[in-house]
Amino acid sequence: AEVQVVNKKGEIETKKVEKFIFVVAIRDVHSGDILGYSFDHSENHAVYAQAMKMAVQNAGYLPYEFVMDRFPGHNTPQMKDLFERMEHLGVKLTVTHKANDKAGVERFFRTLQSVFLMDSKYFYGEGIMSRGLAAHRSAEYIKKIKQDSKKLGWDLYQSIEESTIHLEKYRATPLSKYSRKHSKVHLSPKDLHEYCEKPHVTEVSQAQISMLFGLRKPITIKQNGQFTSEMVGVEFDYMISPAYYDIISNYHGKQVVMTYALE
Repeated sequence: AEVQVVNKKGEIETKKVEKFIFVVAIRDVHSGDILGYSFDHSENHAVYAQAMKMAVQNAGYLPYEFVMDRFPGHNTPQMKDLFERMEHLGVKLTVTHKANDKAGVERFFRTLQSVFLMDSKYFYGEGIMSRGLAAHRSAEYIKKIKQDSKKLGWDLYQSIEESTIHLEKYRATPLSKYSRKHSKVHLSPKDLHEYCEKPHVTEVSQAQISMLFGLRKPITIKQNGQFTSEMVGVEFDYMISPAYYDIISNYHGKQVVMTYALE
């Protein structure tokens, strides 16, 4: 990765440094399916919010309960606002550091690493705290892969693309392929999530998902539903469709909240 640093002369210069990517995974407890995930060089509130957004968009619902760590940024104003909105919609939020309270999360990551990521020549190995004999690549292997990846111009985007392939492979692989405990379960986590009953979830619309996870700004509705809004220094013109404008025409000339995603 390229980072900007200030040298001894007080000048800003760009340096290339070695970084690892983090994956934040939102996992369904019953099926083990990974409903949402996001990558970054560091843990922060934005990468968690992105993974949660993907999970809700893929599932089409909010879960009965959301269990999480006290991750970096969990107490930022943005995340507090998100959690309050989720609770208002009926989600039970549980913050814990106890392994027993996070059903199978550690076991899932061990499976992901030992069964799926080991197929990747760019996989560094399990966490530095792991004491497993096969938890890490050899120093000679890592040195060679660093040289090879440098020649190929390996970067964050390629790393994310390759990691995504392995995550999706986990989702689509039947449990019987690698689990002795579930040797008779010939369905994948993705299949199990699709087929299972979901009696306690809260279904949400795209508008609700946007209000939960999107950026928000006030606008004034006028000119029969046409409005202009500036985002990241660029002006965009929008037209509210006639069907929706009939519903909100009572707000003509008044300020309302618009939600949007930069992408």
